[in-house]
Amino acid sequence: MGGRWRRLTEYLDDLADPRDRALVFAASATRTQFYFDGNKRTARLMMGGELMAHGFDVVSIPNARRLEYNVALDELFTTDDATALMRFTASCALPGR
Repeated sequence: MGGRWRRLTEYLDDLADPRDRALVFAASATRTQFYFDGNKRTARLMMGGELMAHGFDVVSIPNARRLEYNVALDELFTTDDATALMRFTASCALPGR
């Protein structure tokens, strides 16, 4: 697991936009399951921290869009492709700078 964490953090270091870093981390941590429990919650919490540290609002997933979120998660876990989850998560962000 240490190698995956190292590769992810090295990749994140090369991303200039904190919004990209937040989305990539959230999707990667959700899929890789770095934590014993609460991987999705922890990944979203860390994503919010990265966003707030750079002046952006946290991303909130509305209950009304829960099915879309679950479908995107299913695609991530089925195909190892985070595109749908990252696109969905970004669509939940408030318009900002």
